[in-house]
Amino acid sequence: MVSHHSNPYTLKAVPENIHVGYYSADLKPVLTIRSGDVVEIETTRADAPEEVDDAIRPEVAALVQKRLQGGPGPHTLTGPVYIERAEPGHVLEVHIEEIRLRTRYGLNRSTEYGILFRDLPTPFIKTFFCIDLEKKLAEEVLPGVTIPLRPFFGNLGVAPLPRFGRVDSKVPGIHCGNIDVRDLVAGTTLYMPIHVKGALFSVGDGHACQSDGEADGTALETPLTGVFKFFVRNDLRLKRPMAETPTHYMTIAYHKNLKWAAKLTLKDMIQFLIQTRGYREEEAYALLSLAGEMHVSQLVNVIPGIHFMLPKTIFKDAR
Repeated sequence: MVSHHSNPYTLKAVPENIHVGYYSADLKPVLTIRSGDVVEIETTRADAPEEVDDAIRPEVAALVQKRLQGGPGPHTLTGPVYIERAEPGHVLEVHIEEIRLRTRYGLNRSTEYGILFRDLPTPFIKTFFCIDLEKKLAEEVLPGVTIPLRPFFGNLGVAPLPRFGRVDSKVPGIHCGNIDVRDLVAGTTLYMPIHVKGALFSVGDGHACQSDGEADGTALETPLTGVFKFFVRNDLRLKRPMAETPTHYMTIAYHKNLKWAAKLTLKDMIQFLIQTRGYREEEAYALLSLAGEMHVSQLVNVIPGIHFMLPKTIFKDAR
């Protein structure tokens, strides 16, 4: 375990900094930092080397064996990062300061969890070399189709409670994990409940772009580099993750029943408004029926997710 106490810190996408397919309280930290530190973290994929371009071919080749040793999920995660003085019950505040595309390569794959899997069961893997790094565009995805990119990390989180053992990287939970919230772009702050000492933050599953719902089971999957600033908050208590963008407050929930996920995200936003604005419960509930947006984050990760976004501009003090 490496310990650093000066900035900046960098975690490269090399085998010793990678684990594949799970979150666990038993993972050994690859970096130790303090609250307030900034870390630049590379993320990668463990696809077969022939499927990627020269920019990342050597690191992907080195990770093939690591992938075989991983599981139960498929995601290549960088970390975990140990944050000093982070304790169970605290909240980890993560500022996503920058997200950079690393390569022209992207992949989209149909999965058994895709929404139309029973209707369109023939599996496919589509490999694209379409990403314009400077313009942040996916060019000619189909003939005449160019998609603007909003890169984000589909999979980021902290260690779950020790009694849960290895938690599959496919499944979101109170540790976050595979939440696939497309609005967690650069400039967003994510708040996550901490379950173990040091928090043990990991990140991966880079997406160049994704629709809400993630229809066929994957996004435009690609390696990314993120710059994160970490704070330990012992003055906050959360049941589930929350986030804040420059323009919105966001609550995030997941449940096997999508309506229950909606209930949880609404209840969390109501509590946030009670605590921060002093509204009565029924006032906050009414407001959420008048303003804001409920998004289906994803329907394809075993446990579906919903996030509710409330615009800051409706409040006088935010204009």
